[in-house]
Amino acid sequence: FHIIKHMNQAFNELRIREMNELRKVGQKSQAEKLKKNWRFLLKNRANINHYEYKTWKSFRAPKYPFLTEAMMIDRLLGFSTSLKEAYPYFHELVEAFRDKDPDLFFSLLAELPETLDDGFREKLQN
Repeated sequence: FHIIKHMNQAFNELRIREMNELRKVGQKSQAEKLKKNWRFLLKNRANINHYEYKTWKSFRAPKYPFLTEAMMIDRLLGFSTSLKEAYPYFHELVEAFRDKDPDLFFSLLAELPETLDDGFREKLQN
């Protein structure tokens, strides 16, 4: 429980830093979308709906009339390259921990790429 909480916290802190960067460069609407839909970024990938199309308050019609959860998450990740890069590593670590696979978990942790956000990588490795 505490390890998952620590990883979620690290990813959320990265999201907040990216939101603040977006606000600084004048992308307030993108920052607000990340703020309002943060739970979907932490959602277990196995539970993400890829088939049911629906409207989202953050992504209004006519530009985005209907999106699946997966499409909406892709749009959110498109706002930040750091988030887009960290997202798969974060979920692979969480899944390895949930599957009780310590070998995979520790190998993923040891092999985190240098290109990941420094704060995120340090927080995961501590």
